Amino acid sequence: MTYSTIIDDVIELAKNDGNAVADITTGWSKVREVVYMRGPITAGLYAKLTQDSRLRVWKTEATPHNNAEIGFTDDDKKVAISFPVPKLE
Repeated sequence: MTYSTIIDDVIELAKNDGNAVADITTGWSKVREVVYMRGPITAGLYAKLTQDSRLRVWKTEATPHNNAEIGFTDDDKKVAISFPVPKLE
């Protein structure tokens, strides 16, 4: 599916939690691909992935143009996966 078997595994784990891929984009300057997931990451999957030394975790705050995100990057293959952070009402 992607250039990274590690990110492919993350996609499958997220799908097992009921999530789905919303989009896969290319053409970024620092990564080859970004996988955008439709729903937020579960607490269990987040805990598991933060323990995986092959992945770098990152977070972005919401801006007027973009929602907040939590993501993981396979720096060796330059592939990232991004999960939306739910807005707090």
